[in-house]
Amino acid sequence: MDKSTIQEVGNIMAGSYVNAMSSLTGLTIDVSIPTMNVDMAGALLSVPAIYYANISDKIIVIEDEFGHDQVGASSHILLIPEVDGLKKIMDSLGLGS
Repeated sequence: MDKSTIQEVGNIMAGSYVNAMSSLTGLTIDVSIPTMNVDMAGALLSVPAIYYANISDKIIVIEDEFGHDQVGASSHILLIPEVDGLKKIMDSLGLGS
């Protein structure tokens, strides 16, 4: 039950971030269903680093903190766009080269 709750919070957060980014850029952005993994950082990041190395070498990291009363947690959401997608995002934000 705990893992399911955390996954649903992640799904809500990802949807919120994507909606905000879509509003800022004026783009329609599709995302995959978020997943949750617990392990050492190197172990967690090695698979996406290898898989996405030939697609893009740029990622967008969204760090967040949330909590209630004296209980809190932090999260990191990784957006790994394909090269063309990243260019569209950066251009729409006025950050393109």
